[in-house]
Amino acid sequence: MTIKYNHFLTLDNAILKSKDLIAKSLLEYKGQYSKFTENWQGDLCKYEIIAKGQKIYGQIKVDRNLVLLDISLPWIFLLFESKIKKEIESKLFQHFKS
Repeated sequence: MTIKYNHFLTLDNAILKSKDLIAKSLLEYKGQYSKFTENWQGDLCKYEIIAKGQKIYGQIKVDRNLVLLDISLPWIFLLFESKIKKEIESKLFQHFKS
């Protein structure tokens, strides 16, 4: 699954906003995942989540005017792909507009 979000921030501010959104989401969904790892190298973050015993992984790429999320969902979560995508898009919109 790929999600694109256009932003109007500087690159550094967009990276900070992205990191902040991850931290807030981890608190909000605490108890729904058993493991989360992230590795930022500049404007690229590779991550892995274990949720409900399933591995979700991908990367976040932040450009000057775009946040690009690539998410690899296990087959069991594909039934909920559109709902997951809408939820992430909503979180991005709410967080980046503030």
